Amino acid sequence: MRAGALPFPLPPRERVAPMAPGEGRARMVARILGRTLTLPPRRGGPLPLPGRERGWRAGRLFAGVLGLMGALLAGPVAAELAPASDGGPALFQCSRYLRNGEALYGIPPGILHAMSVVESGRAGMPWPWALNVSGRPHYPATRREALRLMQDGEGGLRGDVAVGCMQIHTRWHAGSFAGGDDMLDPAVNVAYAARFLRELYDRHGSWTEAVRRYHASDPTAQDTYLCLVLDRRVRLGYQRETAEMRRLCGGPES
Repeated sequence: MRAGALPFPLPPRERVAPMAPGEGRARMVARILGRTLTLPPRRGGPLPLPGRERGWRAGRLFAGVLGLMGALLAGPVAAELAPASDGGPALFQCSRYLRNGEALYGIPPGILHAMSVVESGRAGMPWPWALNVSGRPHYPATRREALRLMQDGEGGLRGDVAVGCMQIHTRWHAGSFAGGDDMLDPAVNVAYAARFLRELYDRHGSWTEAVRRYHASDPTAQDTYLCLVLDRRVRLGYQRETAEMRRLCGGPES
């Protein structure tokens, strides 16, 4: 993709300073909406594309995705909501941390939001207890039920589950968390994913490449995922559809 025609343009005056060497993999403390989180050192690689989306062709996304993504939001979700808990409003427990995660890691507004809806969207919003177990999506109603589905027959953490708001996969990233409950926590899940996305940006030099590589290593799957995120970011009102996006994702030329 040509420089200067990226799907995720930065505002002219925005400059993103790189993280210090090793910062992404060091244990760090972040204060997010009044909660002090100690994020573990990150270990692992790309997050595998869920089985339900593997094999989609990027050229069909703009034509076919409208009926698959659920109800849409009119704009960004307000961040200041009740603390996350089983008794709180589960539909908002991912969204309340997204803006803060973007600000904390210098991510342009709306990228993390759009990714979260693609990853775990339910009724057009990310679902905190969403799981993909061995390629099959699940939307448990409660945190307790999600934790039960994450366990193997011996009560340990399964190795084939994509977890929570940002679908962090146990196979690649479980070793970075204290346990399944920590991995499922919306604040920790979003902050960890934001840091991982920022690492990818620093490594590859563009948000387009960071988003492509967040979820898969296969180039076709990367293009599919990027187009899903671009489509969602446009429909959330963060950016306009561009000719470059239509060329990449197969939408109609204007």
